[in-house]
Amino acid sequence: MTTLQESINIFSDYRLEEDDITRFEPCFCITLFSLETVTKENAPESLLTPYKVFWEDFGSQVNRILYDGNQSYGVRITEKNKSVPFEWLRNVRSRIKDNISVELYAGINKRDRRLPFLDWEYNKAYPELSQPSRSYFRISLPLSWLAERGVKGVEAYIKRLTGDFPLSWGYAGFALGFDGCAVVGHKDLEEYIKQWINRHPGIMSPNPRIESLWTATTDGITSLGWITLLGAEFCQRMGGIAELQQKMSAIAEVQVTPFVQNGVLIRIGETPLLGDTMRNDRLDSYRAVAQRLKPLHRMAERLDTDYLYVSGMDDEEECKKWFTRFFDLPDIK
Repeated sequence: MTTLQESINIFSDYRLEEDDITRFEPCFCITLFSLETVTKENAPESLLTPYKVFWEDFGSQVNRILYDGNQSYGVRITEKNKSVPFEWLRNVRSRIKDNISVELYAGINKRDRRLPFLDWEYNKAYPELSQPSRSYFRISLPLSWLAERGVKGVEAYIKRLTGDFPLSWGYAGFALGFDGCAVVGHKDLEEYIKQWINRHPGIMSPNPRIESLWTATTDGITSLGWITLLGAEFCQRMGGIAELQQKMSAIAEVQVTPFVQNGVLIRIGETPLLGDTMRNDRLDSYRAVAQRLKPLHRMAERLDTDYLYVSGMDDEEECKKWFTRFFDLPDIK
């Protein structure tokens, strides 16, 4: 059985630096999706709970913020610009008219991007395009944090992050941390992502923005992780906590526990796993869990849109295969 430290040691080798700039940094990510709609009358500060919790724990470790679509690089964090999300939420005109995104990270210069990261984005609804509102947080943390916290510490932190956050669903697992803008159009860097996510199914999606759009468009999940979170509505659509516990009971090492706000937390084993398709390790336990959650995946609806995209993959069929890597088995009742 693979231990937590063994998994971390393997994944740590995938760090890539060029000219003193960190291009890719193996990390542990927590990704949260919400379908909460901000309106003139509805501006819940709970939408920013993960932002506040991240600041409490990692505010002293980040020094750059990117919050303006016209910025090429993050700027130094100040008391004023770190409150941009709260100002947007309090300003009726802004929150109705404007989308918003914020990235927090550490960097020794404007081109450098190091852990920890926080990425947040809120997109308003576009009824004329049949697109509901959507938002996501991705919090990317050093593997050393995962080693120090262990299973209980990770679950406790996720509960702090979600607290009163209007969660639809989410996941936690291994990911590659990188600057998306720096990668786009650079074939060698795109190929680096492609080779590792194709080989290791346990690496989470490099494109949470695309997943957020999928979540909103189909009202469903995109994947699953070592830890998968279902908010109250998604949990009820699967029959509730007791029903999910019964469905997962036959899968070794899977724990299904009640989660905040009548949701559920599903964890597969004691450590996140990478898997390795070159050794025919396709993470059978992840695939078994995926089959039980297949009613939420709604992949056929997703494939009817034009937004299926995975960094480094140009071929549509290749993207489809990657997005169904855990779900492409006959249905299990």
